[in-house]
Amino acid sequence: MNFLNLLTKEKRVAGIEISDSVIRIAFFRAQNKKYKNERRVNTQDKENKNIQVERRVSEELVLIEEPIAANIIADGVVVDVDLLGKTLKSIWAKAHLGTDYAIVAIPDDKIYSRIFSFPRTVDGTRLTEAMRLAISFQLPVKTEEAYLDWERTGGTPSTNEILLSTVPRTVVQGYITALDAAGIKTLALESHLASIARAVVLTPGRITL
Repeated sequence: MNFLNLLTKEKRVAGIEISDSVIRIAFFRAQNKKYKNERRVNTQDKENKNIQVERRVSEELVLIEEPIAANIIADGVVVDVDLLGKTLKSIWAKAHLGTDYAIVAIPDDKIYSRIFSFPRTVDGTRLTEAMRLAISFQLPVKTEEAYLDWERTGGTPSTNEILLSTVPRTVVQGYITALDAAGIKTLALESHLASIARAVVLTPGRITL
């Protein structure tokens, strides 16, 4: 996989939300538009006309919502992997998005999240070591049985705050297998709450989605 293409937007990425009852997709689809810009250049002895044809790229927001059968997912766990894969493949084919890549939000039921606070003086390598130590002693599941990741949050003037999220490998495997069967390349999994938080832009006096 060429991640440089993704970063430079040569490959576009869709967002998928999967819940017990519905699948939602959000995608910015590129639309190429041509326009003509006529520019006249006057000289002493003649008039030159230069017609420039340029291409501008606009974006169309595609939003899709499709209900799914009640027996596919229960309490955040994929019960029928084959049926979820077929359902995703059907929705994806009808959407004609022109991409195979997606970041997927899954139900929060089986995701464990916690914020760890450390003094501001604990940073860099020391912060990484502190997180590894905290994980080894304070997780409710064995590390070898779960996928986990962490990222910095805003923190305070005196503390570094780290958000840790972990989900059982068996739960993740159900979603990944279904997405693979649908021909969707999964770049990342996250919880519904994390995806909502990432979509909210906080500015003083205003909240923007």
